[in-house]
Amino acid sequence: MGHAHDNELPRSKEINITTSTYNIPTVNCDHCKITIEQKVGELAGVASVNVDVETKQAVFKYNPPATKSEIETLLSKIGHPPVED
Repeated sequence: MGHAHDNELPRSKEINITTSTYNIPTVNCDHCKITIEQKVGELAGVASVNVDVETKQAVFKYNPPATKSEIETLLSKIGHPPVED
């Protein structure tokens, strides 16, 4: 029999997840998509990155230590400055 608190950690992690959506006008192809997903995905705390080439939108889900500012700065450094949705 499992301990009553076994399932609490995943739930508490999900509660802390922040989601930010950006328009990224420079996204033109799958190479852009892959670059953003790989580079931002390497940041500590980033849970997921989903870039849609057709809509030029990106959705980032993250926990600390990742921050919105850190993600925005990295996007600008790799040539894909974001515009918050």
